[in-house]
Amino acid sequence: MTKVEEARGAAHAGTAGEAQALLTLVRTAAEQYHEGVAGGAVTELHEYQDAWGFAQVGRAMADHMAAESDDSEKAFGKKALAALDEIAAALLGVSPKGQSLGDAGMVLAAAAKIELAAYRLK
Repeated sequence: MTKVEEARGAAHAGTAGEAQALLTLVRTAAEQYHEGVAGGAVTELHEYQDAWGFAQVGRAMADHMAAESDDSEKAFGKKALAALDEIAAALLGVSPKGQSLGDAGMVLAAAAKIELAAYRLK
């Protein structure tokens, strides 16, 4: 997370750029989830763990944005957090042995909601 914060500062990305980075993380999480989960069970643990990690970094970015003073950035961060909350049932920790999981569509739906929220940003 420290490296993510360092990269954010070095990139000098505006709010829209940060939103696009967050969207990319969630889309990548969906791809990895699709590769690692089938029929509600983990079939490729490494791929599932990649998805979980991408989602965790995305959540940290959304938390950061939701705490900003800029109203549009704060609103986007809150919408992104709400979308990420919806996939909590799909990403049950780093090693969800024996637990029933959702499908990649849940993660893709969260990405779509984040993308729609990002359209308002400049």
